[in-house]
Amino acid sequence: MKKTQKPITKEEAVSILASALSYCQQSGLPVMAQPNEGGALMLTLPGITVSVSDGRAVFSLCGDGTPAASDGTSGLSDGTPGKSDGTPQAGSDGTPQAVTA
Repeated sequence: MKKTQKPITKEEAVSILASALSYCQQSGLPVMAQPNEGGALMLTLPGITVSVSDGRAVFSLCGDGTPAASDGTSGLSDGTPGKSDGTPQAGSDGTPQAVTA
């Protein structure tokens, strides 16, 4: 039987997400983000796969977790990183851009 957990706020959830993405970056995994119209956000983590089990996301490394791109651009078409304050920036062609920690 599942333990009843106190719900967290949306703000707390966003803070936890930001922390998790920071840990990914510190480990060497690239994190790319693209804001979409309507307030949606698309995150891309090259080297990570996701599946669904019992309605929950299960994340795992692809092989050794190394992204396919080896030219330092993290698979981006123009290699332009996000702003240094971590604000996601979409490329002019709409591709996700790297986010810095």
